[in-house]
Amino acid sequence: MRVNRKSIAVGFTLVEMMVAMAITLLLMAALASSFGKVGQQVRVSRAQVDLSSRVRDVTRRMRDELSRCTANPAATGSDKGEGYLVYFDGPISNITATLMGRAPAEDNEYTLQDSRFGDYDDYLAFTAKAPEGSPFTGKVPRFVLDAKTAEANGVAYNAANFPGGVAGALDTVVITSQYAEIIYYVSPQYQTSLDTANNGQSIHVYDTAAQPTIVDLDGNGIPDQMKLHRRVLLIRPDLNLNGVTTLGPALPQFTSGNYTYLQPDTWPSDASTGLPAIKTPGGNGLNQSQAALAWLIGMGPIHQQCDLSVGRRLLPNGAPSNFVFANSLDDLQQPHNRFAHVRVPQTILGISPPNGTNGYTSMPLLALGGVAPILEAATINTPSLAPPYGGAPGFALRTRFVTPTFLNGFLRPEFILGQDLSHTDTFGDGWGIERVGEDVLLTNVLSFDVKAFDPGVQTYVSPGPDGQFGVAGVDDDQNGTVDDGLSINPALINEEVGFVGSDDHAVTPNDPSYYDVLWRYGQWSGSGTIAGNRQPPAPGVMGAFVDLGYAVQAGGAVRGNAGLLYDAFSGVARPVLNPALIPNTRFSAYNQNARYVPQYGDNLLASGRMITNGGRIVLYQPAFDTFTSEYESDGYLQWSRSDPNTGVHDGTLWWLNNNDGSPPSTLPGNAASVDPSTNGLDDVAASTGGNSFGSGSIGERETAPPFASGLPALNIEIRVENTQVREVEQSSVAKYFGD
Repeated sequence: MRVNRKSIAVGFTLVEMMVAMAITLLLMAALASSFGKVGQQVRVSRAQVDLSSRVRDVTRRMRDELSRCTANPAATGSDKGEGYLVYFDGPISNITATLMGRAPAEDNEYTLQDSRFGDYDDYLAFTAKAPEGSPFTGKVPRFVLDAKTAEANGVAYNAANFPGGVAGALDTVVITSQYAEIIYYVSPQYQTSLDTANNGQSIHVYDTAAQPTIVDLDGNGIPDQMKLHRRVLLIRPDLNLNGVTTLGPALPQFTSGNYTYLQPDTWPSDASTGLPAIKTPGGNGLNQSQAALAWLIGMGPIHQQCDLSVGRRLLPNGAPSNFVFANSLDDLQQPHNRFAHVRVPQTILGISPPNGTNGYTSMPLLALGGVAPILEAATINTPSLAPPYGGAPGFALRTRFVTPTFLNGFLRPEFILGQDLSHTDTFGDGWGIERVGEDVLLTNVLSFDVKAFDPGVQTYVSPGPDGQFGVAGVDDDQNGTVDDGLSINPALINEEVGFVGSDDHAVTPNDPSYYDVLWRYGQWSGSGTIAGNRQPPAPGVMGAFVDLGYAVQAGGAVRGNAGLLYDAFSGVARPVLNPALIPNTRFSAYNQNARYVPQYGDNLLASGRMITNGGRIVLYQPAFDTFTSEYESDGYLQWSRSDPNTGVHDGTLWWLNNNDGSPPSTLPGNAASVDPSTNGLDDVAASTGGNSFGSGSIGERETAPPFASGLPALNIEIRVENTQVREVEQSSVAKYFGD
């Protein structure tokens, strides 16, 4: 019997179909998951490339501009019209968040949630020359140029005689310059609220110390958002007019309605009923009056109105006036003429002046706010500590900090382009608010860390957890001795130190364990081991990039020798360090053999960057500054009440002349005359019976750079986070200046 095969139907059963569909769906799900992962990886890769590109663009720009710096940071005290470089190092370090950040996560006790944050409160400013054919550009109100045109034609300036009339006088005009003042700094996000007097404007929310409140929703003591800024201020002294003021050439001022542009607040307290007007409590909804802070924020409006490098003309007595002038390179060598530099009045410092004097101000300092509250962590709740760690009368200072909180944080927002919400603007659009973001280079910044190279820094190689150099129990160098100990002579280090494959590690002042390493090295008596049969650290290479004042930095590894906690997690107090072990190097800001107490170094006191009252530090802004010798012949007395015999040194203050410009009848301390180093007399010898070794010697100088030696090199590290994909990018630039 033959079977007709063509008549037999061939197909799939329902079960087979369902199995096939299930497999197909699984394959599609797998493919979708794969495509999703590929897409996510593409997004991450794009974010990495974009982040890396933006960060590297910034570091390349910094490298180029630093190479065009007009000053020579390798030397200090020049008076040749070279401009300046200043670098302020705030109390936060690259390891502050590691030592004092949030506690480890519950699911992983070794995770330090805030360790991605680095040093974010540094400030770098310098003068630079633009490349040929590519000048710096900036904006100024048109009346500045029109007034200069009128002066050149020998007529009085009248806005009605120029195109646009009065309304056009405030239009911005782009100008250029071959030289500029360049400033890099980080700003946090500040809390704001509605201005009840003008719904179109906002105001900053201030705390009881008149500091703008930083947004910190997670309460970790670190700003939630930070930005890196670059402000370029053109150096155009040719725009000054003669005859505007008897104090010297100055920029013109222009009154529109009831507001005068290019006029700073009345120094030191803006108590006038006219304008410029600082917003006041009540109608504006402020909880803290800012009128008393005219000395601090008074130049803020000027820097919103133009991109010129400007300073205040001085009154005959030496106090700042209400006229500003466009700086030259020579003017900028004097710190009081620089961007955001202010002089703290006597009423704030609280040091009683001698009878017969007209009072004083501080030397020029940066207009900074308070420090980050993270510095409250890793401390012992001691009611008070001996000087210099305590506070001072009249200051809301925490007694547990190594350095004070006053004028030691971020740049005040009134100086940030578009963020001056303290002043009333005639046009109701806020001070420069239409230019917000023009000076922003990077957002979501985690670190802007500027470090100076210190050739005297001692690094160490420390044994790892096994306590022995090399691999414990192994004759690493095969010399017949297992776990070689250090020689009695610390200069003779065995070859097992840092051996390949071991857990030994190099330690610098930038590492959290540096204090412990110093202490353990100090415990070594030369016997080869210390407590617990642990080998002591071995001295490593000399020289490292460090923070200024790293030996006493409030957020650093050493933090002086006070009995603080190791970190915010252990709750264990570290042993008090022998003062002789505290590093005394070029930029440590500590000198055990200093003539005066506290032993933070004579130059910091002589420069006025540190002020003490009753032996306690009340002002402290460690900064490298190319500085100037012009204060030695400026007609004002910059001097300190100092006595090496008693150890008293308040720090250099700027003493005011009489209103007619003549010096006061009584001079403080051992100052026999104004500008003693230039009058040809040995004033110190005449007034104290001592010997300053002649006129013009160091003993007769009124001031000194904050750090005596030059700056060999700078290293700048920038760290940024992409919050969308949780990627972090870091880049750095190093600039060598000279030995």
